[in-house]
Amino acid sequence: MWAVGAILGEMINGRPVFPGTSTMNQVERIIELTNMPDPDDIAAVASPYAGTMLESLPTMNYKLLGEVFPTAPPEAIDILRSCFYFNPDNRPSAEDGLRHVYVSEFHNEEEEPIYPHGPLRLPIDDNTKLTAPQYRERLYQEITNRRRESRKKEQVKQMKSSATGAPAAV
Repeated sequence: MWAVGAILGEMINGRPVFPGTSTMNQVERIIELTNMPDPDDIAAVASPYAGTMLESLPTMNYKLLGEVFPTAPPEAIDILRSCFYFNPDNRPSAEDGLRHVYVSEFHNEEEEPIYPHGPLRLPIDDNTKLTAPQYRERLYQEITNRRRESRKKEQVKQMKSSATGAPAAV
């Protein structure tokens, strides 16, 4: 949902929301907009690296979302605020985001399947610094592995149903 907020913010302002020149600069830009998270929110990110980076930041001036997005209607500011909670557990789910008044007119529950296994968690260690191509390759590898596992489960299900003569559940 963070990415949804970043994309929406870019659409509203016509430029990136957090255009950092380095990792630290980008973290500074995020904190200017979200304010310094409390220790529980930092812990929720589950990254000692993030905690160390935040501890090294100087005192910063906090910007109000209405100042950063001066042309945005109040409903847009509200959904941006919810997407930019530092603690990922406090951000709305995709389903909740689609029900938000700002985008609700585009919401069509019948055409929006819900992933039955909850949020996807990618097993990429945040404490290991990788290049963008390395992160991309890791992400593609994870997607490929999950697809392969899904196909295997489907094949097993089909084999079981054909052995019993029962129709396969869809």
